[in-house]
Amino acid sequence: GLAPLVITTTALLIPFFYPVIAGDALRGPVTAVGFYELSRRREHGQAVHWFNFIDLRKRPSLDDMGIVAGLLLMIFVGWLIAAGILYALIFGFATPTSISGFLSSVLMTPRGWALIAAGIVVCAIFGWFVLALSVVSLPMLVDCDISAADAVSASWRASHANKREMIRWGILVSVLLALASIPLLVGLAFVLLLERGPGREHI
Repeated sequence: GLAPLVITTTALLIPFFYPVIAGDALRGPVTAVGFYELSRRREHGQAVHWFNFIDLRKRPSLDDMGIVAGLLLMIFVGWLIAAGILYALIFGFATPTSISGFLSSVLMTPRGWALIAAGIVVCAIFGWFVLALSVVSLPMLVDCDISAADAVSASWRASHANKREMIRWGILVSVLLALASIPLLVGLAFVLLLERGPGREHI
């Protein structure tokens, strides 16, 4: 998380500072699969150690996990493109000269408020797609030997069948991620423990 933030502090990429931070929520489900493996071992009464986090490489559906991870990466790239287009539509193609100047123009001007409002809406749309596609599919791929298509389909159907619960969960995770990002992203490690929550319960 810190590496892309450092990169986006250059003048040309400053407008992507917030989209990269918000994108942590889009990449989070992939990071959580190690915790799903620990949960699976605990459910089966197996010993659980920190190094079991990487036992995913032994799961028969590892390649299908990679497919879902690739799908989420494509969505993340799409989010960055959408964020760039949104910024260009509102602020034009002028490059910010400093982070303080950029924050001032975003937080203290009507155009900046419009960018924030539109960004929240667009991010929520992308966030719903990520949540609906991954909340069941990734834990299911850890538990079962099934295809990525079947897992994603099950996740999509389960999310729409429990839309209110999923939206509440998505909002909770988003708020926690936002708070966890404030202390230099240190809190993200703790939020990931919560982010694995409903997926296994819906299988």
